[in-house]
Amino acid sequence: MRENLRKLEEPSHGCLKIAFLMALESSQRKSRTRDMAKIVGRSALGRQAVASVCPDPLALGATSGTGVDTPLCIPSERETLLKFKHHLRDPFNRLSSWNNASANSDCCHWLGVVCSNVTAHVAELHLNTTPPDPVDYPFDSEGYDKALDVTQVGGEINPCLADLKHLNYLNLSHNFLLGKRKPIPAFLGTMISLSHLDLSHTEFYGKIPPQFGNLSNLVYFDLSNVAQGTIPSQIGNVSNLSYLNLRGLSLFVENVDWLSRLSKLKYLDLRGSNLSKAFHWLHTLQALPSLMHLHLSQCTLHVPHDSQPYTLNFSSLLTLDMSDVYYPFFPKWVLGLTKAFSIELSGNNIQGLIPDGIQNITFLQNLDLSYNSFSSSIPNSLCSLHHLKFLRLQQNILNGSISNVLGNLTSLIVLDLSSNGQLEGTIPTSLEWQLGPNFPSWILSQNKLQYLEMSNAGIFDSIPSCTNHLSSKLPYLSNDVEQLDLSSNALSGSMHEFLCKNQYKQM
Repeated sequence: MRENLRKLEEPSHGCLKIAFLMALESSQRKSRTRDMAKIVGRSALGRQAVASVCPDPLALGATSGTGVDTPLCIPSERETLLKFKHHLRDPFNRLSSWNNASANSDCCHWLGVVCSNVTAHVAELHLNTTPPDPVDYPFDSEGYDKALDVTQVGGEINPCLADLKHLNYLNLSHNFLLGKRKPIPAFLGTMISLSHLDLSHTEFYGKIPPQFGNLSNLVYFDLSNVAQGTIPSQIGNVSNLSYLNLRGLSLFVENVDWLSRLSKLKYLDLRGSNLSKAFHWLHTLQALPSLMHLHLSQCTLHVPHDSQPYTLNFSSLLTLDMSDVYYPFFPKWVLGLTKAFSIELSGNNIQGLIPDGIQNITFLQNLDLSYNSFSSSIPNSLCSLHHLKFLRLQQNILNGSISNVLGNLTSLIVLDLSSNGQLEGTIPTSLEWQLGPNFPSWILSQNKLQYLEMSNAGIFDSIPSCTNHLSSKLPYLSNDVEQLDLSSNALSGSMHEFLCKNQYKQM
């Protein structure tokens, strides 16, 4: 639940960008806030981080885009693709274009296949399944799984795939390949032309084959939620890697010396790994000259002595996630991340004061210090963070007055000070979301809204009439609406029809 609280997707309509989660809430308000966290999507900042390393790959269903003048595909490669398809299970006929019919013999125009415009060799295979948006299934995990199953490809990855000698892009993510608990195919380590390999969420299981160390041209490598065991040191031979995602693998990492050879690495995700025996992990990582995004949440870390604040040099780091690693003190070296735009240190039971120096991270957009034991007042120095959009300080033991300097944080989208029982005062008026005096018309277009809170919004108006069972908005808002809070306003007009024609769970 704590991880979900950190996720918030900015809606498509700019007017819905501000959702203040105010302090000094009642227990009922806290409950509603937590429920909201279950229905919001991925952080826009997270998407920004990935995009800064690699562009979004094409999804299955995009055309190959090879053009009318592109030569026909090479016959031997067409036969390889047909053999590869023969070993797959495709219950929903996604690969129906893959056939030998004379009218469709050019494999360069098959779905998910991209050929070189120059040589006609098969260069890319986009066979990933695009998972459904969790926002569409906020309280229905079974429905989400069924929606995912509808489009998944299953079966075996036949070794004939290695016959595609010019293949540089392979994306098989989010498919049910080979069934559960099958090993990762080691033959993929012989496909030395690959620059992009994505096997994430493919139900493979077991150790990462050391043969993957032969993929010297690999730039993008994603094995998230796939492997277990240890990370072979041979991965350090893949010296061109820019993106490495090994999250959620329950990996045991005895040392990270192999990382020191990945000088081009920009994005590293080891979430959930055990690094308790990797005593020099911090110094190894700070020596990576290109590292921009580091994700270590829920890792078991060896905590180094941290007496000097700026002995480490993460000069290029833009995002840092060290949530739920039980780091017992505020890591002083974080104060040296002067270029960072996102820092997450929640869930670590950090005690003491919120340190002075955070204000020097002038481009910071996201600061999450929630679920710790900070016992200081909110430092006035935070007022200089003019780019700050997300400030989460909930579930601490902060004391004193809510400082008026927070009113200078004019870029804020989310402010959460809840569950700090010793805080006093009110949110500065400059931060209040004054939508009124009229009922906001932009609500009418929010047809996927799951949670709406407009308390203390300065509205002096009538509730719009309700004529169509709230099938698409407010008054046409989706029937999927789960919660509604319009308290502390001066609304007028009839509400019985408004309430009775929609099945709210909480109001």
